[in-house]
Order: sequence, then C-alpha cells, then structure tokens
Amino acid sequence: MANLQLELQTASAVRNARAITLPTIPELDGVRGVAVLLVMLCHSGMIQPMPLPKDANLLLLPGLLELGWSGVDLFFVLSGFLITGILLDTRGSNNYFSSFYARRALRIFPLYLFYVFAYFHLALPLAHHFGFWQSLGNSLEPWFWLHLSNWKIAFGEPANWLAHFWSLSVEEQFYLFWPLVVFFTGDKWLPFLCVALIGTSFGLRCIYAHGNFGVMFLYELTPFRIEPLALGALGAVSVRNRRILSFLKEGAFLAVTTACGVLMLSASLLTGRSTSVGAPEMATYGFTSFAIIYICLVLYAYVFSGSPDRLAALLRHPLLLAFGKYSYAIYVFHYPLFILYATPVKRVSGDLPGPWKMIFWLLALVIAMGLSYVAALMSWHLIEKHFWDLKQRFSVKYQ
Repeated sequence: MANLQLELQTASAVRNARAITLPTIPELDGVRGVAVLLVMLCHSGMIQPMPLPKDANLLLLPGLLELGWSGVDLFFVLSGFLITGILLDTRGSNNYFSSFYARRALRIFPLYLFYVFAYFHLALPLAHHFGFWQSLGNSLEPWFWLHLSNWKIAFGEPANWLAHFWSLSVEEQFYLFWPLVVFFTGDKWLPFLCVALIGTSFGLRCIYAHGNFGVMFLYELTPFRIEPLALGALGAVSVRNRRILSFLKEGAFLAVTTACGVLMLSASLLTGRSTSVGAPEMATYGFTSFAIIYICLVLYAYVFSGSPDRLAALLRHPLLLAFGKYSYAIYVFHYPLFILYATPVKRVSGDLPGPWKMIFWLLALVIAMGLSYVAALMSWHLIEKHFWDLKQRFSVKYQ
C-alpha cells in the first residue's frame, strides 16, 4: 500500500512538472515570425502599391504579396495546435479551466483592451476635437469589447483602425469553447470531432461561396474559419500518439502532403485567376490548401525541432525568432502604423523618377516593419511583460 501511494505521488509530481514546464520549441517561434511577416507583406499595399513599370517581368509579385493574407491562417493553425496541446497535457489538473482562461486572458487582454480603449476614448475624441476622422464613430465599440467584431466586419461594416482585430475575435471565440470540447470529449472521439469540424467549415464555404455577401464574408466569419484551427488541433492530437509521431518523423508523409497542398493551391489560382480572399475558388479550396500546407509546416517544426535540416535551421534564424517572440504586439501595432506611414511615403514617392520608386517602396516597407517591431518591443516592456509574470500564479495544479 505504501509503495502504491509513493508511485501515485511520484506520477503526480511528474505530471505537474510536465504541465508547468512544457518544452519550448524555437522552430514554432520561427513559424510565428513567418506568419506575422506574411501579414505585413500583405498589408504593404496600405503603405503604397508596389510601383512596377508596365513592361516589368515581375508583374506576379503584387499578387504573391496579396497571398500574405494567409499568414492569418498560419496563426490559426498554430493556435489550434498549441492550445489543444496545452489542454490535452493539463486535462487532468485540478484547475484545468481556471488556469487556462486566466493565462490566456493575461496574454491577450492587456494589450488588446489598451488599444481598444485608447482608440475609442482617447484617439477618436481627440481627432474629432481637431476636425479629423469626422466620419468615424464609436457604434462598433461594444462588438470589440465582446470579441465579436468579426461578425460585424464580415458583413461590410468598416472598422478602419481596428479592422485587423477580426482574427483575434475568431481566436478568442475558439479559446472560449474549445477547452470545454477537449474536456468532455475523450481521446477516442476528439480526432473524429476535429475532422467533422474541418469538413463542416469547408462545406459551409462551398455552399456560400457564390453568394453575394461581400469579400470578407467567408474570410472573417467564425464558422467558415474553424477549419485551420481544427486542423491544428488534429495535429496536436496526432503528435501525442507514439505511432503517428514515429511515422511523421520519417518525413515522407509531410513532404507528400505539402506537395498536394501546393498543387491544390495552384489549381485554385489557375481556375479562379485571383489571389483575393473573395474569389470563390480561393475562399473554398484555396483556404483548405493553405491550411494543409501550414499544418505540415507546424508539424515539421515540432517533429524536427533541433534538426540540422535547412528548413529547421531557417525557422531558428534569429530574425524569425525575434519577430515570432513579439508577433502578437507586431500584429496589433503594424496596422495603424502602416496607415499613418502611408501619407508621407506617397508624398515622397510621387516626386521620384520611375526606377527609384521600387527601391524607395522596398526601403519604406523595411522601415515600416522595423517600426512595428520597435513598437512591439516597447509594448512588451511597458505593458505585456508585467502581466506575463502574473501567469505563474495560475500554473496548473494536480493536488
């Protein structure tokens, strides 16, 4: 009896240590860096469209930059993977729900709420006082406090300086219900539920793809965007199965699946002849293609962490790790910075001769990304870091 009690105590201590000190995988931070850089490349058109000469051989570049919108899909896949992994590893803890929700709130809310409050109660009134932004109001404010802004923006409601928060709304809605799903769904049925959600999300997009709902309808409404989150969750379940993990380590499956995703994406681009999220082909098969490609990237980063492979080494590059570490704040601040930055860039660019416009555009984009990084760094030290330290008070407990 004493031996059994000792074994139970030892097992509890091991579970507790594992849950509190989950391994850090640098390559996944690199994936975050890739995601936020893709988003900024997509939004580069806010500063100024790429000024290519009419006879240039690089006319495909603007379309490729537009595909940077898929960086949000990469964030979704990564969130589904990481969050589901955390939930699976802590499901047996005594404070499963309170620990998860408290730690998520401390990570997301401080910066988000600071931005929303500053916009509606400081920046907007001040601008109105000096005669600016007269067409902008605060009618959408409750939707942002409730993390439901994507439901208004998807139907064409202009959100201006807060338009990029639609993706955070989707993730917050996922964080709200997914812990319940993982807790009450057994290990046997969770993979099937993930597959069902993937199929349902894809099916709904196929049904509504040809409707006249606006460009952002399929891109920003939660039911249509569950697919990458559920695919990431399925990946988290898979790597916790020893047989599947061993199979993934062989690498062939990930390579073949990525190739299939690339072929599907190419077919979507060729048939739809558009990189826009509003194109029916892109909003259906294109979204799925990116989800497939990105789950393969996330699984590769997890399975081959520390590998000398070129891709793994690239994901560990200091630049990607730096952008990945501060990706949340970069995402929050880059959008308003790009808006503000656009006016002086356009004024200077308009006076430049043709060949110099492209060089200036590249320089302006690099500076804008650098400013976004600096803003995120300041945000981390002034705001986020202090709340991050409080997360230790909500570590998972087994006793």
